[in-house]
Amino acid sequence: MSQQSDLTQHNFTNQFGSLVDKQREAGCRLPNNISTHLQKLQLATNEFKTVLYDALAGLPKDIVKNCQVVKFTSTELTVSVTSITVANHMRYMQSQYLNELQTQSVLFQDLLTLKIIVTNLPDLTK
Repeated sequence: MSQQSDLTQHNFTNQFGSLVDKQREAGCRLPNNISTHLQKLQLATNEFKTVLYDALAGLPKDIVKNCQVVKFTSTELTVSVTSITVANHMRYMQSQYLNELQTQSVLFQDLLTLKIIVTNLPDLTK
């Protein structure tokens, strides 16, 4: 009977789930230094999106939605976008965006450089 109760209490990994689901079920976590860095990038991404969407009302929501901060220091911000057209638009408006970020956000007040790169979105379903 104890063997049956052990089987009912054990959570089995979904073999058809995504890699992220399997890792979550296995209890995998990122090392603290990587987790802290990722949280910093996510905070910068959210702040970037908020400032650009709120301050520049004419900016399409799709442009802001797919932006991701991939590098952030006190003086440099690198943003990833998924479209060459969006990257060209953001590079054209780069000085205006930089000015808005510096004036509208405490997090970005010391920025000197804004870089835009184009990347593909990863497919996390595999």
